[in-house]
Amino acid sequence: MDGRIGHLSGELFFENKLDIFLNRELESFTTQQHTHDFVEISFVGEGCGYHYIEDQVISVKQGDLFVIPIGTSHVFRPSSPKQDKMLVIYNCIFREDLLEKWKPLMQQDSVTYHAIHDPANCSERWLHFQDKHDTFSSIMHNMYREYLKKALASRLL
Repeated sequence: MDGRIGHLSGELFFENKLDIFLNRELESFTTQQHTHDFVEISFVGEGCGYHYIEDQVISVKQGDLFVIPIGTSHVFRPSSPKQDKMLVIYNCIFREDLLEKWKPLMQQDSVTYHAIHDPANCSERWLHFQDKHDTFSSIMHNMYREYLKKALASRLL
């Protein structure tokens, strides 16, 4: 890591008035550690590697799930630069306005609520889970397929 931290704006990703963006990213060593102005859910779909998040390095593998609040610096890296050691991450990002609309639906005394809506006063700067029963894997793959259909349909119109 070279010490520089970039910043990504959600406006680079949100299109067609959608409040959500999903992608499937084959991680490499070219992406810069960065912060952003949106909440991100990152799911390790394939492979293994490392998640550099704030000042920690966390070993990751298929099934790891992260909730990354606004302003948290991070980047994923595969375990090796060789092509046979892939790390595939599904990223789901949300506009802050959408999260405000969902605020009444969330349990207000939960760590998830505070990590998203009040990270400065949360005991955890980010959340890390392991999808032990492939529950979130199925949800993320279905969401990604649906998102691609919707994005394609809006481009055709």
